[in-house]
Amino acid sequence: MANSIIQIATRSAGKIGISRKALTQIAISQIEDTPGVELYFPPEKKPKKVKADAQKELPEAVTVAVRHDGTFEVRAKINIGADVNPAKVCLTLQEKIATAFYLATERKKVEVLLDIKGIARGNR
Repeated sequence: MANSIIQIATRSAGKIGISRKALTQIAISQIEDTPGVELYFPPEKKPKKVKADAQKELPEAVTVAVRHDGTFEVRAKINIGADVNPAKVCLTLQEKIATAFYLATERKKVEVLLDIKGIARGNR
C-alpha cells in the first residue's frame, strides 16, 4: 500500500492532506480500544502485543481507500471475543472508526467494512 497523502480540504492558504498511514493508524487504534475485538493476524504472523504500528507488520490487516465520490472505505480483518454479540460489537466499532475519521478529516462519508476472521481467545 502506498503511503500517499489524501487531500481532505482546500483553503485559501493551500491544501490540507492526511497520509493514508495516519488514517490506517486511526482505524487500528479504534480496533485496539474496542473491548471484545482484536486485529486478525494469521497464526504465523501474530505478535505478542499489537500496537498502532501493526500496519508495518501486516499491511492487509487494515486498508484505507478513497472512492471517486470522496467516501473513505476502511476494510479491517478482525477477531471477536467468544462472549460478545457480533452485530453489536461490529456496529460499535464501525461507529467509532467513522467518528474518528470525521474528527480527523471533517468528512462524514465513511464506510467501514469488517471481515470477522475468527474468535479471539485470550484476555480481550
